[in-house]
Amino acid sequence: MDSIFHRIRVFFRRTMRIISESISDFIKNNDSLKASALTLYTLISIVPFLAVAFGIASGFGFAEYLEKQLSRSFDEQPEIVSHAIQFARSLLLNTQGSVIAGVGLIALLWTNLSMLSNIENALNDIWKVKRPRTWTKRFTDYLAAMIICPLFFVALSSLNVYLATRIAETAKENSILEFMSPFLLFLFSLTPILLSIFLFIVIYLFVPNAQIHIRPRIIAGVLAGIAFQLWQWIYIKFQVEISNYGVVYGTFAALPLFLLWLQTSWLILLAGAEMGAHIENEMSHTTDGSEGNVHWASRKELGLLILQRCIKAYSEGDSPLSAFQIARELGIPLLTVQQMIDTLEDGGILVEVGIRGSSVLGYQPSRDARLFTIKSVCDAIEVQNVWSIDIDNSPALERITACLDEFDKEIHDSPANLNMQQLVEGKI
Repeated sequence: MDSIFHRIRVFFRRTMRIISESISDFIKNNDSLKASALTLYTLISIVPFLAVAFGIASGFGFAEYLEKQLSRSFDEQPEIVSHAIQFARSLLLNTQGSVIAGVGLIALLWTNLSMLSNIENALNDIWKVKRPRTWTKRFTDYLAAMIICPLFFVALSSLNVYLATRIAETAKENSILEFMSPFLLFLFSLTPILLSIFLFIVIYLFVPNAQIHIRPRIIAGVLAGIAFQLWQWIYIKFQVEISNYGVVYGTFAALPLFLLWLQTSWLILLAGAEMGAHIENEMSHTTDGSEGNVHWASRKELGLLILQRCIKAYSEGDSPLSAFQIARELGIPLLTVQQMIDTLEDGGILVEVGIRGSSVLGYQPSRDARLFTIKSVCDAIEVQNVWSIDIDNSPALERITACLDEFDKEIHDSPANLNMQQLVEGKI
């Protein structure tokens, strides 16, 4: 019984820590400002995106059906959707024929690729990813997404309508199905929320250029999808109330309300990403923070510990370790490990390499471990936080500089300044 209560306490402690750290990072990372920027990018890109979608749909012969489904899916913003579709069709017509066609097509694709790139950059910041996809990789991935998404949207909408119609028709002839049809139709009514959850999960899994950890991102996708549908319900209720004040005011409020909907939707996506990153971070280490023997390591100790583990794996002929493996083995939060790995990479201590048979990236020493000393590694870590300022030379400054130089020399010549191979082998 005590064990069960302990697990419950640990669960709630971790949950509260995840929520607290997510809120803290949401504020620290200026996610509300990023949401505003994404809102602006969306406004700029919405017509070109629809133009590309209609161009693809026209090629498959279901442009009219796509228009109906868009109007049905966004029925809470009929004026905005109607104008956007109109502008998209006009833009598509203007990019057909003559020399302008090539330029227009490039402009359409560039606008959409830039929009998707900005979404990736925002999520990469949350997952502390320093290296985004290459532009070649972005082009191929985003182009595939632009082709698949309209087809998937239409196919799913068609399947939902078809199944609901077939169940309603068959229920008249089959008593068992007639009894179950209310339950089945209720399940079909959950399609919007399931689609929202699926969309957020796909975004969190595949948009950030980070190692994929499925469970945390599925949890984040479920939370964000539910929050988004709740916001949809609030928005529709609010819009109905606004429209009750008169047709003129209700029409006038369409654009500001759409901007509010868009801004809040991006806030939900970024907040869900923060939750996913911190759930991932929490799952990467086993300590619940309540043990009395936890050692508070400095940046230097942490850097040396991570480097020592990477050198050990390399020396023993094991596969390069990923950031997640290092975090699990050392019991350190993933985000902390990733930040220190980035520091060691910038200092030329570690290099990023592929792991055979896996899409995950690993890390190994950039050169022979005997060429690294404790001091050289500490200097590489410290230099990332060094700042300088112009100051007039003086006898006092010269004395301080001389003392620090002598101090550095003493450390360099100290018997405790082992090379990393000696440290790995325990020769101390």
